[in-house]
Amino acid sequence: VLGPLRERARVVLAGPGLEPSGPGPIDLPAIDPPPAPPAAVASTVPGADLDRTLPSGMRVLVGREPGAQVTGIHVLVRDRAAREPDGLGGISDVLHRMLPNGTKLSDRAQIASRLERIGADLKTADSDFIPYDDYYTGPSHGFVRLEVPSDGWLAALDLLAEILRAPRLEDGDLASLLPARVMRAEQQAGSPSVVGSSTYTTVMIGDAHPSARPVSGTPESLGRVDGEAVRGLARSYLAPEGMVLSVVGPQEPEDVLGAIAERFPTEPAGATWTPAPAWSPTAAGGDPVVVELGAEQSRLYLGRIADTPPGDRAALRVLAAVLSDRLARSVREDLGIAYAVGASASVAASPDLGWLTIQVGTRPENLDTARDAIRTELERLRAGMAPQEEIDRVRAERRGRSLMRRMSAINRARSLGLRAFRGVASADDVDALDAMDAVSRDDLVRLADTWLDPDGFRVVITR
Repeated sequence: VLGPLRERARVVLAGPGLEPSGPGPIDLPAIDPPPAPPAAVASTVPGADLDRTLPSGMRVLVGREPGAQVTGIHVLVRDRAAREPDGLGGISDVLHRMLPNGTKLSDRAQIASRLERIGADLKTADSDFIPYDDYYTGPSHGFVRLEVPSDGWLAALDLLAEILRAPRLEDGDLASLLPARVMRAEQQAGSPSVVGSSTYTTVMIGDAHPSARPVSGTPESLGRVDGEAVRGLARSYLAPEGMVLSVVGPQEPEDVLGAIAERFPTEPAGATWTPAPAWSPTAAGGDPVVVELGAEQSRLYLGRIADTPPGDRAALRVLAAVLSDRLARSVREDLGIAYAVGASASVAASPDLGWLTIQVGTRPENLDTARDAIRTELERLRAGMAPQEEIDRVRAERRGRSLMRRMSAINRARSLGLRAFRGVASADDVDALDAMDAVSRDDLVRLADTWLDPDGFRVVITR
């Protein structure tokens, strides 16, 4: 720790039970100076001023924003679901929720005190009880988010490195946490939205795909989780070669890189895993898959995975946004039968495929009406694309919501990490929004002819 100062260091002993002594030399073994950080390089990720993979395998991205009062530090853990052991779905969620419980050097109260002292906000998992905050959570990656006033960024990095390198993960902490996680999984097992989403994903990509597992696990899988399993997962899951660390703040990028290189492992941990496979196109049509829950609420899903060249990614997103807007007006406002309705497009997990999803939450007796209304809107858009004014309005609203999410430094850091991980811009990325603005009405007419065929979707119903 003392490095080149060790030859001049002295220690004074004083206190109860000790004989006072004057300064004396400290007998320390030779200490090698820390390795010089790797040279900074220009980034291939727009918005990042530095993009470097450390010798440990950790990828570091830094976006400099001069004068920024807040620094966002985001850790993305690659291939979350694919790295969970067979039969232990949800164990990564348990690990994430245990990280704030303390480290081998600091207990939970000390972690909280250090966070309070520097004014930092740490988030390792989404809250169960805050609606609509769970869009960070998914099977493709885990996250640790740390936001701090910029003058405390080094102390924040110290704490982050300690949490990831030396998590406490004691059996007692797990025993306190696990019953609540099992109870939550039991509640979700009876939820039409959760069961519907899981069933829909399985129908679309197969039950063997890691992304088909519930991120928070099932009562059965969580029942098999113990302390040894969590600690075993941590050794590989928190390995530096599986992480993308992105920082957005006013610091010089080279200073950030050097600080990270000093605080995190210098060598790979030897972690290996097989990333989740790409999607495959789905067969059109077929009988609906129906799950009977006997619930008062139900969910209807329509989905299609099909060829989508990179040049059509933005157009598919715009098409989904226009369709979502139409469905909100017809199914929720005009018919008044939906408590949730929308359409969305995913384009990141496979290089040349897109995934269009339509979903409606309604009462069981309204399912046929909702499905007919969806068919009607699909046929209308195929027969006559929305006018330019409507397309422009929908795009502007989509951009506004995305830019609101990007207002925080931590979400801008997240965007850098996601792009580095996926290789394409995420939906809220400025480049993705600009690409959507460049989509023409003719592009939408062309895509609608194939994508919006009412008979081209797989259908899943939970009721």
